Amino acid sequence: MGNRRTPLTEFSSTDYLEIHPDDAAEIGIDDGSDVWLSSPRKKIKMVAKHSASLRRGNLFTTFHFPELGLNGVLSSSADGLTGCPEFKVQAVNVEPVK
Repeated sequence: MGNRRTPLTEFSSTDYLEIHPDDAAEIGIDDGSDVWLSSPRKKIKMVAKHSASLRRGNLFTTFHFPELGLNGVLSSSADGLTGCPEFKVQAVNVEPVK
């Protein structure tokens, strides 16, 4: 995993995709199962975790493990004045890994 600036790996070894349990049930995704997350830019494999704290139709993930390639799925847009990346909002497709 390489050197990290924080002890994050004590709590998690990878980023995961949070999905509402009802949404997950509709597309056949079990808690802790592998899913494909894709956009027109890229497709990656992640672990799904059910989270009733999300609104239905929304997903959430962190971006702590660059080796996963999550940023490649999302937009590379940034503010022209400050160079700060936009909020990571992207329409994506999620499907179970078969």
